Amino acid sequence: TRDPAHLALMRGFERPALFEPLLEGKDVLTNMHANTTIPEVHGAARAYEVTEEERYRKIAESYWACAVRNRGTFATGGQTSGEVWTPMNQQAARLGDMNQEHCTVYNMIRLAEYLYRWTGDSEYSDYIERNILNGLYAQGHWVSSTMDSICQPLIPERKLVTYYLPLKAGATKKWGTATENFWCCHCTLVQAHSRLREFIYHTQDSSVSVDQFIPSELRTHINGEEILLTQTETDLGGSCNQINNTAVNGYGRPKLWSRDIRITAEKPVAFTLKLRIPWWVKGAPVCYVDGIETPYEKKQGYAVLTGEWKHNIIRWVLPKAVTCWPLPDEPETVAFLDGPVVLAGLVGEERML
Repeated sequence: TRDPAHLALMRGFERPALFEPLLEGKDVLTNMHANTTIPEVHGAARAYEVTEEERYRKIAESYWACAVRNRGTFATGGQTSGEVWTPMNQQAARLGDMNQEHCTVYNMIRLAEYLYRWTGDSEYSDYIERNILNGLYAQGHWVSSTMDSICQPLIPERKLVTYYLPLKAGATKKWGTATENFWCCHCTLVQAHSRLREFIYHTQDSSVSVDQFIPSELRTHINGEEILLTQTETDLGGSCNQINNTAVNGYGRPKLWSRDIRITAEKPVAFTLKLRIPWWVKGAPVCYVDGIETPYEKKQGYAVLTGEWKHNIIRWVLPKAVTCWPLPDEPETVAFLDGPVVLAGLVGEERML
C-alpha cells in the first residue's frame, strides 16, 4: 500500500536490544533463545525487500555472521543446544540430548534462502543442503517399504518429528507422535516439508540455478518460452551383462553423486544454467551435455553453462569421500560424513566409538 502508517507500525515491532548490537558487530546471541530471534530477522530481511533500506539488509547479514559464520557448527550444520545458541566455537561442552532444535533448523534455512536470493553465493545454498539432509530429513520419521513388508501391519507405527537431534555419543532420538505430543516442531515439520520446493531452484532473468540435488521438476518461462527441467538421480547400477566402468567399479560404496537434468522446450531457448559445486566435493566435478564432457565457468560456487537448450540431458557428477568433522574446541572428537551426510555408528552393544 505504501501507507506510511504501516511502515510506522512495522518499525514499532523492532527490538533495539537485538538489532542495534548486531549492527555494531557484537555477539548478542550466545545463550540467547534462538528461535525467538530468527523470525525477527526474517522481518528485517522482508523489510529490506519492501523498503530497500540497507539497514535492514545489514541486520540480516550481521545475524548470519554472528549465528553461523563466526560461531562454528556441529557436523550436522546445527549450532544450538537446549533452544539457545552455543558460545562461539565452543560446541563440545554443549553436546547432549537437546541439540539442534527442529524449529531453529527450519527458520535458519529460511534466512539462508533470503541471503542466497540477494547474493547468489553458494555459502547459503550449501548451508541449506546440509541442514535439509542432517536436520529436516534426520529429524523427520520416514516410513519405507521393505522386501518383508508383507509380514508387517498394513499401517505401521507412525512417528512424526524429533524436537531435538541428540548429538552426544550413544544418544538416541526421541520421537513425537500425532496424538501424545504437540510441540512447536510439529508445526515447523509441516512448514518445512511443504516448502522444500522453494529451495531447489531459483530463476533470475535468463538464468536457472540448480541449488539442491533433489529429484524434482521445474516449469518456468524464459524469454517468453516455457521450459521444463527434470532432475533425477543417475542410475549407477550399471549392467552385469556389459563390460563398462560402472559395472567394474560398482563393488562398494559409491564414490560420487550424479544427477541428470533433462531440459525440454518446444524450440531452442537461450539461457544460463548454473549447477552448484558443493562444499563437500572431493575433486573436480564433471559435466556432460548429451554425453559429451563439457567445460564450464566457475562463479560464486557454481558451474555456469550458457547456450541454447531444447532437448538436452546434463549429467552433473560430484566426487565424494568419507571425511571427519572435528569440534572446533575439541578436535579429537569427530563425526564422520559421507559427502554431506553425517553418519551414525551402529554397534552390537552399548559402547562409545
